[in-house]
Amino acid sequence: MLVNIINRYPPLPKWDKKPDLCGMVSDSFVGIEVEVEGIRTRDSSFIFWSGKEDGSLRNGGREYVTHPIPAIYAPEALEELQEFLTTRNPNHVFTNRTSIHIHLNVRDLSFKQLHAFSLVYVLVEKAFYRFAGRDRYKNIFCVPHADSIDYQTVAKLMDYAKDEDALSIDDFIAIRNEFDRCRRYVGFNVKSVVPFGTVEFRHLRGTMDKEVITTWINLILSIKKYVMETSYDNIINTIHSINTTSQYEQLLSRIFGEHKIDIMYEGIEKGMYSALLYIKETLNAKSISTLFLEQSSDKVISSSFVTKFTRQVEDSPKKKAPKVIFDEPEDNL
Repeated sequence: MLVNIINRYPPLPKWDKKPDLCGMVSDSFVGIEVEVEGIRTRDSSFIFWSGKEDGSLRNGGREYVTHPIPAIYAPEALEELQEFLTTRNPNHVFTNRTSIHIHLNVRDLSFKQLHAFSLVYVLVEKAFYRFAGRDRYKNIFCVPHADSIDYQTVAKLMDYAKDEDALSIDDFIAIRNEFDRCRRYVGFNVKSVVPFGTVEFRHLRGTMDKEVITTWINLILSIKKYVMETSYDNIINTIHSINTTSQYEQLLSRIFGEHKIDIMYEGIEKGMYSALLYIKETLNAKSISTLFLEQSSDKVISSSFVTKFTRQVEDSPKKKAPKVIFDEPEDNL
């Protein structure tokens, strides 16, 4: 798998199975971070959470972070934190300095699947920001992925989607450095792949509304489910062929199912169209177009290289990434 050659992670914790998905799209592991201000009573004995200081917050601001949990436990975890805030900190408040961050486990994705995830995400990025809160768009702590150099970093990783025997130690160093040079303060944060084996979603406004947060998690889970169940070639072909409003809506239905309604807005096809133009331009770049023409099937990098990587790869100087500037979207959020 993708991240098995980047870092060595402790095993994910064991959780009891539940009889159903508890309203969640899948049981993929997630981590939830909730920033809140106005905390006067410190942490109690949590099952799911731990609290810590956050220098970016004011007035007793604190960040509450879950352990890695299957998404089916997210509603229960949110209820626990809600009860603590309501009963022991009734004057807590969510301000424009607070936000919700969701870490999604991507240890089980291949290079191609992470790249496909990036493409699909960019396609609906505007819709994600509308759901997250209009003041979050281009907030300096969650810059849009398509406006950052990180998008090209993920695209470059496709150069390493080869047979595992073809990967050298230099490849491993390059892969890790590509992630390391990414910025943290973007909505779709891939910098967290190296230290945590996750992609972090930093968009959502501060809130303790359980329905809003679980819906947000389900939107994220829906993209992961789609890229794991749909071949890379199929996703690329869809991106190249989609050109009508009805096709946009059909694609959204395939990706999000019943949660499509949660990101729909009047004119969404215009935002998707402008994203498609940018995605197609990226896919037509030489390194990418050559790759998907030559390779027709997903090749997953196995964990057999973990020991090889951790024993032989030393930190190497990072090259400065080129600055990329993207045009401001014409349609405002």
